[in-house]
Amino acid sequence: MRLGHFMHGTPHPNTRGLTTRRARTYELMSMMVFAGRRRRAFEHLVRLSGVGPGDRVLDVGCGTGYLTGLMAAAVAPTGTVLGIDASPPMIGYARRSRAGANCSFEIGVAEALQIRDASMDRVVTSFLLHHLPDDLQPQAVREILRVLRPGGTALLADFRRPRTRPSRHLLSAAAGYGLSRSPAYELAALCRELGFVDVQAGDLQPFIRYVQATRPT
Repeated sequence: MRLGHFMHGTPHPNTRGLTTRRARTYELMSMMVFAGRRRRAFEHLVRLSGVGPGDRVLDVGCGTGYLTGLMAAAVAPTGTVLGIDASPPMIGYARRSRAGANCSFEIGVAEALQIRDASMDRVVTSFLLHHLPDDLQPQAVREILRVLRPGGTALLADFRRPRTRPSRHLLSAAAGYGLSRSPAYELAALCRELGFVDVQAGDLQPFIRYVQATRPT
């Protein structure tokens, strides 16, 4: 059995997507997959997101809250970051390990965000979309657009196919069969189709594809 399969379950009744139920195992696998470069990669995502002091930020599919915590530091002292995830164990871990004065976590699903329209300056999501069935991926992106204020920006990142066979095996073990649903190279077109503007895409080492997009004013 792949470790990715071992970690995945469906603890939240309101989503058909895969959820990760073993937070500590997920943390360990993340460190292994990034081979000591996780912080560098995620700090790069923070910079690409454009967040700054005072921003209201939503992290969709926050997992254990690693990126959420880095975002919270970037928007301090007056900004706030909310991380949501469908997995109660992941949210529990995030609350114990990374919650703070400007950083909070709630259980929620990407395809039906319980967030007010146009209430966020920035929305980020990392390594979430491949957990969703194909038909829910556009719905999740549409929800991201809905909760952004006019002129607000989104950063969407997911796995792209690694170049080397050992990296592919390790990533497949960590991500499980959901990796085959990664929309990494379709995200830019999807964002344009749903109404985002100023859509740009790029790659980060070792295997991240990202898209930056803006809600029209």
